[in-house]
Amino acid sequence: MSVFKYSASLLSLFASLSTAMIFSAVVLYFINANAKNDYGERAVLLEKQFSENSQAEVKNEIERMLIRIDAVRESNIEMKKASVAQRVGSVAEYLNLSLDGDASYKKADFGRMISAFKGADDSEYYFLISDDGTIIYHEENKKLINQNIVNLLKGSPELTDLLNGLRNSGGGFGSYELNDSLRTSGKVKIGYVQKLKNVPLFIGSSFTVESAEDEAKKRVISSIRRERYGKDKAGYFWVNDSDLTGIVHPGNPELEGKNLKNMRSRDGKYLFQEIDKIVRNGGGYVEYFWPRPDTVIPERKVTYATVYKPWGWVIGTGFYFSDLEKQLEDERALIEKLVQEDIEKVKRVISYLFAVVLISGIFIYRMIRKLEKRQEGHRNLLEQYKSILDKSSVVTITDEYGVMTYVNDKFCEISGYKREELIGNRHNIIKHPTTPIETFKELWNTITKGKVWKGVLRNRRKDGESFYISATIAPILNEFGEVIEYIACANDITELVENRNRIEELFNSDSLTGLGSRVKLISDAEPMEYPILAIVDIRGFKQINEFFGNHFADRILIETAREFVAFPALSGYSVYRLHSDKFGILANNADPVVFKNNVSVAMRRVGAILQERHGEDKHIYFTAGIAGDKDNLLAYADMALNGAKKLKQDILVYSQADNRIKADFEENLSIIRKVSDALKNDRVTAYYQPIIDMKTGDSEKYECLMRIIDENGDVISPAKFLDISKKTNMYPRLTARVIEKSVAVFKNLPYQFSINLSVEDIFDRDTMDYLFTVAKNNGVLGRLVIEIVESQELVNIDETNRIFEKFKSGGAKISIDDFGAGFSNFDYLMNIRADYLKIDASIVKRVEDDESSREIIASIVSLGRHSGMKTVAEFISNKNIAREIALLGVDYGQGYYFGKPEDKPVFVSQNIVI
Repeated sequence: MSVFKYSASLLSLFASLSTAMIFSAVVLYFINANAKNDYGERAVLLEKQFSENSQAEVKNEIERMLIRIDAVRESNIEMKKASVAQRVGSVAEYLNLSLDGDASYKKADFGRMISAFKGADDSEYYFLISDDGTIIYHEENKKLINQNIVNLLKGSPELTDLLNGLRNSGGGFGSYELNDSLRTSGKVKIGYVQKLKNVPLFIGSSFTVESAEDEAKKRVISSIRRERYGKDKAGYFWVNDSDLTGIVHPGNPELEGKNLKNMRSRDGKYLFQEIDKIVRNGGGYVEYFWPRPDTVIPERKVTYATVYKPWGWVIGTGFYFSDLEKQLEDERALIEKLVQEDIEKVKRVISYLFAVVLISGIFIYRMIRKLEKRQEGHRNLLEQYKSILDKSSVVTITDEYGVMTYVNDKFCEISGYKREELIGNRHNIIKHPTTPIETFKELWNTITKGKVWKGVLRNRRKDGESFYISATIAPILNEFGEVIEYIACANDITELVENRNRIEELFNSDSLTGLGSRVKLISDAEPMEYPILAIVDIRGFKQINEFFGNHFADRILIETAREFVAFPALSGYSVYRLHSDKFGILANNADPVVFKNNVSVAMRRVGAILQERHGEDKHIYFTAGIAGDKDNLLAYADMALNGAKKLKQDILVYSQADNRIKADFEENLSIIRKVSDALKNDRVTAYYQPIIDMKTGDSEKYECLMRIIDENGDVISPAKFLDISKKTNMYPRLTARVIEKSVAVFKNLPYQFSINLSVEDIFDRDTMDYLFTVAKNNGVLGRLVIEIVESQELVNIDETNRIFEKFKSGGAKISIDDFGAGFSNFDYLMNIRADYLKIDASIVKRVEDDESSREIIASIVSLGRHSGMKTVAEFISNKNIAREIALLGVDYGQGYYFGKPEDKPVFVSQNIVI
């Protein structure tokens, strides 16, 4: 759990730092345990996005408006030029018709002739200039008549150049700037001159650029008054001049014509002075409060403003944050609800911690009292939060010496003590005598160093009964990093532990004979220094079972067990039933010769006893294999048993130098050749067996089973070649080939599929990387189930979980195979975080008539449900087993009753009658 430390001033260091550390530790603990998401960040992000998008939008709108203003200016000039050209052309055409030579124009009354073309605009005037530059007529300035324009324009070289060019071209446009002595209106003018046809005269007219600009401004102002943009057409533009006088403001027309320099926004800003500073630096944004036109309510607003340099206009537009509220109304409601829930939790935690901090001392107490005055409104909510926590968890608080200062109702209920009996006592009051002292040493060593301790504790109730808790104990530190108290939160896992113990007990004993199981044998042999083992097999037991029936065969097994246990020569040895008709006899530090003789005598005598008891036609003989290698005890004893059978001996002791079992090596070599040939010729394949949903009867999953096809086309199961292959470098290639075949089939099918992986596979990095890459690239990672076989061999849980983590993050599932056969470490099972638990066939096939098997399966189902795992029963061979499995609540079923392994997945739908 991470702890955030909030700094404070030196004056309040002791109180503030201590309070902040305690507050942070506890608040973050409960927030991390209960809160789903920090929805507040979503609101901030959305507001930020809205602000950025809106700022970009208003800036784009301003840039768009500036482009439009430029277009209006240019179009207005062009319109004026077209108008002048048209007027001059009309007058020129008239004069060409009216004048027929030099004499005629000298006597002509141009004022009368041209007055007919006078328009409504008094600013429009005409002038006539002779070819030598003499002004013949000037409608605007009569004083200029009969003066030479070249002499008059000595101070205006642009116009002189223009006239010289027009004399040669016969007419056209030009702009020029008059000197002050000639100017009667605007300084910069644009004129159009056209040469008359019959007389040496030029007719012309002009207009000032200033007049064109004024007309353009009027057009722009009119357009801005009407212009609206945005989703709701609520966006508008405003304009003021460089003196901060309002020119146009569609939102507040009363501001037009007023000087806005000293005008304040609703939040007290000299708004237009701030805007003036911004535009002097090239334009930018300003935030303020301004009445929204459609509501007349002051709202938070951001405006972008810049200057239009040709006219010296300041133009701006903006957006209101109320638009964000409209868009996020539903989102805000959800955020506010979740934030309010978190605030209430925090308030409750703050109030609760206040009571704890009081213990720290008078100085801290006085400082926290000041904080308490500001937090009085939070106390009531804290009690509600504490109530919720008390109802869901077992909670205790102790001082730094381990003395309980607080216990909740859950703790009183689970321990059987009253609150007053617990407060002031240590946790020793509930300590169970079987809990190792080392556990408490580790616990205290961890938490006194300021670290969090997590673990399972067995405790004792007031009435003497045991109960188990999964506890997290965290130290609370003061501002100096010193522990001032401890808080413990726990969950009652008594039912889960009792189920675990019950299953372990069942797995350690054989339900039929009452002897220890294979699991018990492995456990007992582990601490022995020199173990020696005999595996005893009833010869021809399969025929006994077939000829005389299951009931008689079970009697033989029970009586064999009883006689072996009671036989005097085996006194001091331990007897086990491994599986089927195989028994184990285990001794420690026994003389091998004596051990062999004792086992041999017991085999002969017990066989004779059983034959006498059941009749001469019931021949009971035994075969045994003996081994004394600690590391490979079961394997070598089993190899010796197989050797004894092949050599037709009653008993054989394993020896690597024994030439009589060399044939096994020859057989192994033959198997290796077949596997190599299958790999070389692509005859390694997968068969697919359906896994049925026990509620619907439909096949929802498939198990991918390795097979090889020999040169004759016969299918060989892995039981004949897999163990041998694991001792060669071909085994990873076999696994890779099954991965390829399975993924290729299921990438085009919608079903979940499982691939069996051994310990060798799981810890082979190349194999796991290949599986992940192929599954991910083919889009089947989310439907992949990794089925762990030989799970008892997995010892490094942390490394196993690390390997599986990337698979699980991609949606893959984990299944533990053969649960119930050689699997006893339930702490391992809890830590491996599997999704499926597959019940071993040896348990499932006895479920019809064996109450113990049913009890084991019921316990496994209960364990799976408490641990969040689905259960799968394999080896369902008939409808009776299927019915029993369904009644016991197993989630999925698999076996020949539903479908055999096939070379292609076959969909199965079967009605399961309960």
